[in-house]
Amino acid sequence: MAKLISFKDMLATPDAYAGYDDQLKYRKQRHKRTGSYGEESEPTEEELSISGRRKLARVMKRRKSQLKRARKRAEKRMATKDVLQKRARRSSVAAFAQKFAKGKKKSDLSVAMKKSIEKRVANPAVQRRIAVLTKRTMPKKRQAEILRKR
Repeated sequence: MAKLISFKDMLATPDAYAGYDDQLKYRKQRHKRTGSYGEESEPTEEELSISGRRKLARVMKRRKSQLKRARKRAEKRMATKDVLQKRARRSSVAAFAQKFAKGKKKSDLSVAMKKSIEKRVANPAVQRRIAVLTKRTMPKKRQAEILRKR
């Protein structure tokens, strides 16, 4: 009896990306490994320079009353899926930052220490772990929101 052949036996070359140019071949293999095609992914907002931190502080101080009114309005509504996702991500990032700070509060750290922690959090491997943790904490956040509205 003849041996059954598989699909791979029908391929002319063992290289799955034989017809592609080198750059495309590299990008496809990189995507298989990391999940990105080599283009810059959306920048993470974790790391801020000292001047950027100061500028953000000035903007937030100026918008303080406007944000307070918006928070009060949002309290009356049930949070959307995007808002819950944002909360879950923020808590995941905070958990990793606390882990990197060895249990200390981020507010008690120096600016340089905060910057080094933010740099570690911006690492793509950590970002993937944050994404997994965010997905895991979503049900808890949704439950907390339902309890808050009752």
